[in-house]
Amino acid sequence: MKSESQILYFCHGDQRNHRLETKFSILTALARLGRERSSIPIRVMTDVPRHFSGWPVEIVSLSREVLDRWLGEGRCIYRRKACVMEMGLEYAEKTLFMDTDTFFLADPSTLLANIDHDTCVVDEVRHTWGEAMHLPEYAGLVAGLVTQGGMPAHDLRLCASGVYGLAASNRPLVRDAIRRLDRWQTFGIADSVVGQIALSFSLYCKTLIEAKKSIRHYSASKRFFHEMISVFFEMYGERYTPELIDLCLDVPTEKPRPSPLDKLQAKWKLRTLQEPLREVGRSLAFGCAMPDNPYALACKRTWWSDALELLRSRNAPELMAFQQGRWPNSLALSLTPKEKEEITEFFQAKLAPARFTGIQVRVDDSLPGLGASAS
Repeated sequence: MKSESQILYFCHGDQRNHRLETKFSILTALARLGRERSSIPIRVMTDVPRHFSGWPVEIVSLSREVLDRWLGEGRCIYRRKACVMEMGLEYAEKTLFMDTDTFFLADPSTLLANIDHDTCVVDEVRHTWGEAMHLPEYAGLVAGLVTQGGMPAHDLRLCASGVYGLAASNRPLVRDAIRRLDRWQTFGIADSVVGQIALSFSLYCKTLIEAKKSIRHYSASKRFFHEMISVFFEMYGERYTPELIDLCLDVPTEKPRPSPLDKLQAKWKLRTLQEPLREVGRSLAFGCAMPDNPYALACKRTWWSDALELLRSRNAPELMAFQQGRWPNSLALSLTPKEKEEITEFFQAKLAPARFTGIQVRVDDSLPGLGASAS
């Protein structure tokens, strides 16, 4: 039987990060719903139902064949997300479709109350088409649309995809977005571009309510939140218990940063660095200055990884010293000997050549836009 409202997730495959993202977001929904908890069902569409066994959700099982078919001829992962939305809308009159990398800061029922045939909830409006058409990442789409004679109005709003709130009567709009994705595949442009905005074109005539004050969509800070969410489930386990609902509110809702005082001290530590290395030094110092709690400390090495990526992107000569287990003289950063030793060991391990051991290595599953949906 169709319910009045629902919160809908899509989680497929055995990717640990996406599974934990989904479970954490579900917990925040339960925490923020409060007394409404029992009246608004949470549904998870998945091809691995066992991952959510015992959780207070309704599971919609999907076959691998269906998931494969939803990719379409262009093998577009974002097309699969649109197909999930189209199917999911049949289960309720009002649906909040949540990306896995999005969680609640406020009561979801407030967002659901805004949804009707003419009013949709979106993450946030990022650009108008008049602005976006001049950005380099949209050049291929613009060229393709010009060829097809289908340029939209300049005031069309392009939305981030952390959440979509749609009415069941909006299913034809989602079908329209799927057909649009299929046409756009011939343009030869990145799935991440077309996938995020295909539905925006269908919503042109709708009133859009932004949800950005009620949710946190952390696609730009995935590594930090993956670390914190991983620590949460390592401490409390993945098996659902009611206690998890309140405990999830202890996880920071922002990327951990040093306190204002620690930021000043970090700035002082950078005083002797040459300009090209200041950004590297800042990430190293921020990592060393993480607050003394398990979630922030889990992000220490994520800050350091940012510094390493900066060095790699510049092919910096300091990399050679770290490979040899030495602190480079040019990185004159005022850190303690222990901090320098820990960073050097971390970098040396990261820079070591990969060795084939016959053991299967788990590929990083934090690619943007996978899991419940694209970001």
